[in-house]
Amino acid sequence: ALEELGDQSYPLISGELTIQEGADLLLDYFEHGTVTEPADGVSLEVAKVNVFRLKDVYGYEYVVHRVYKGVPAPRVGKTGFQLVGCPYLPIESDKYVYIVDDTGGNAFQGTSECTPYTELYTDCNILGVEDAARLLSEKLAVGLRMEVDEVSLVYAGYAAEIENTETMLLPCWRFVGMNHTKGEKLVAYVDVLTGDIYYYTIPPGDIIE
Repeated sequence: ALEELGDQSYPLISGELTIQEGADLLLDYFEHGTVTEPADGVSLEVAKVNVFRLKDVYGYEYVVHRVYKGVPAPRVGKTGFQLVGCPYLPIESDKYVYIVDDTGGNAFQGTSECTPYTELYTDCNILGVEDAARLLSEKLAVGLRMEVDEVSLVYAGYAAEIENTETMLLPCWRFVGMNHTKGEKLVAYVDVLTGDIYYYTIPPGDIIE
């Protein structure tokens, strides 16, 4: 996480930056429209960072996701979601930004922040987190016993078919925790408008993005 590594610095191909300084440079680069102007209401957030070695110097890889009007669209990390009546919940694409010198972003790939969002539905009455937790407890498959470590409000990408290139973003409560029955990590999404539940498990040793 950026907050854990932000103060650290490593020698780059030229110069040296702390990981936080690199993050500040890349966010300024993209959010001020250096490449393309961000879509209305869209900003960027560094979700995680990796440090890699280039012989005797280093580089930083930043995983960046979009934030729409204050609510992030996080990287899901896995497919294979399980939900009665839900055909498919895809991975939310990320932007990967690489910094190898003190000038800022040197290379990037991934979802563009200039992609516009079209609001299909607006509703101020959403499912509260306590009700979402209750639904989750009631509707998870028999044998799943989840101890929740993290809760957040996010947008989760949804497509009716795997081949569909258009993705709807659904506001969801995101629960991350442990399924103690099988010793697996569990990530669950509860749609704040419908109460539908999407979830997947992660085997021991794998990392939740």
